[in-house]
Amino acid sequence: MRPNDPTLEAQFLGRLVARLTGATEPAQVQAAQAKVENAAPGPQRAKLLGDRVEVDEGFDRAWRRVGLALDRVGFTVEDRDRVQGVYFVRYVDLEAKNKEGFFSKLFSFGDDEKAKEAQRYRVVVKGAENGNASTVTVQDNQGKPDTSATATKILSLLNDELK
Repeated sequence: MRPNDPTLEAQFLGRLVARLTGATEPAQVQAAQAKVENAAPGPQRAKLLGDRVEVDEGFDRAWRRVGLALDRVGFTVEDRDRVQGVYFVRYVDLEAKNKEGFFSKLFSFGDDEKAKEAQRYRVVVKGAENGNASTVTVQDNQGKPDTSATATKILSLLNDELK
């Protein structure tokens, strides 16, 4: 897995357009690629607003997209409750782990350390009353709103995937 590369995607899409339109001359192929490169970007369907992500879709689609985003980002989804709109996830902050010193890595023993590092969070999806939007928030393991740096990072990762 690697992040999206819009220029590479545009190049492949340009080639596909050229192939489907039957373009054989280099000028026709370049014109097809120029159309793809100059196309207007799609609307953003998610916005990060402080301690929540606003998604411009109803609960059903937002629930599905958040589940897919959690899988793509690499969270471990332990459980889910669709009725309440809650994903129970585990998250290990890899950047904090990489900041450990040489000796702390050398003398850390086994799974006890890994179990301590994996934090449990709740990712909550709530639909708006009008049915056209949804809100995604992060809660700690007890169900209280979490505003820590890790929760903010989780929301920014989800926002990047949901755009």
